[in-house]
Amino acid sequence: MKEDCGDNWHNSLKIKPPWTLYDAIKCIQLHWIAIFGFVFTNKAQAQTQALMDAVKRYNALSSRATEDSVKQAQQDIIEVAITLLSCGINYSTSATVKEKKVVDCHKILTDYLAKNKQ
Repeated sequence: MKEDCGDNWHNSLKIKPPWTLYDAIKCIQLHWIAIFGFVFTNKAQAQTQALMDAVKRYNALSSRATEDSVKQAQQDIIEVAITLLSCGINYSTSATVKEKKVVDCHKILTDYLAKNKQ
């Protein structure tokens, strides 16, 4: 957002930092039209809701949840994030730098999932 809004980017936010993962996804949803819609396709917008739902399921796990259920919930979040990043860039904008960042994030998450999946 700083890139698009300048040094006063934080004044444009409806949810101020520090953020939880849930807060960050909510910010993406709230600022979709102004910021993210110029970078991602419309299909990606629907995936942000799927990511929000996966985070809600993870946050709802009790302290008595098994290690396997926690790990599965974390993997679900990563898989939805990968799907979100796979939805593509909105090529109607000149987003080459942003595209590289999206591709880099996709690779990091994909590599992490591959290493940690049983």
